[in-house]
Parts: sequence; C-alpha cells; structure tokens
Amino acid sequence: MFRRKRFDISGSPRPPTPPAGRASRPGFARQRQKNGDVKKHQQAVVGFLEANRISFQEIDITMLEEQRLWMYRNIPRDKRPEKGNPLPPQIFNEDRYCGDYEDFFQSKENNTVFAFLGLSSQPSVKDSES
Repeated sequence: MFRRKRFDISGSPRPPTPPAGRASRPGFARQRQKNGDVKKHQQAVVGFLEANRISFQEIDITMLEEQRLWMYRNIPRDKRPEKGNPLPPQIFNEDRYCGDYEDFFQSKENNTVFAFLGLSSQPSVKDSES
C-alpha cells in the first residue's frame, strides 16, 4: 500500500488523525471567487496532484469560518498580502505551510515540486495501484 502525506491546499483545521498504520493524505482548500485566476490556479494544483496520483484533500474555506481562520493564522507573515487576506490556493502538508500558487508554479518550473510538497519522490504507478 502506498502511503501518502496530507496536503491542505489552502488550509483547514487539523483533520482527524488517520487510523494507526495508515498515512494521512494530501489535501487543499479552496475558496469560491469570481476571479477566474483563482479557479484556474486551483484547477492547476488539483490537476497536477491527480495526474501524479498524489492523494489530497480539497477544503472549501468559504463554507467553514474555522477553516478559513486556521488558514489565515498559519500562513507566514511574509506570505500575507499588505491588504486583505491571502487568496487560494494555499498549500499545506499537514500543519506545514508549503506555499501559494506562485510558489507551486515556480517549483514545477524548477522541477522541485515534490520537495515543495514535502514528498521524498514522485509516487510510482505500481505503488499507487497497491
């Protein structure tokens, strides 16, 4: 069985701990916005994770205030905008902040996306089918 880490792409309160012997899975949160770029960025992150068979959790921060506040509190100060709140997608691996869409995009361009996500390597097809 392939073990995966959990990614919160945008953020959420800490999810329940997975059963013993089972790794948590990646995830991310999203926020519904009229801004087309936000949706495109979210789709790009989801598409990459799905194409690489990386298990994740997408969290819609528009529905639960607690999750939205958790995300805002856990984004480093230097990554917060001068005005307003950070826009999704924001990517977390468990409680560790990975970055925003721009960081994700740069890591893809530099071929360092698995390190960016906190993964040791790309999951293999054989491992993900187990």
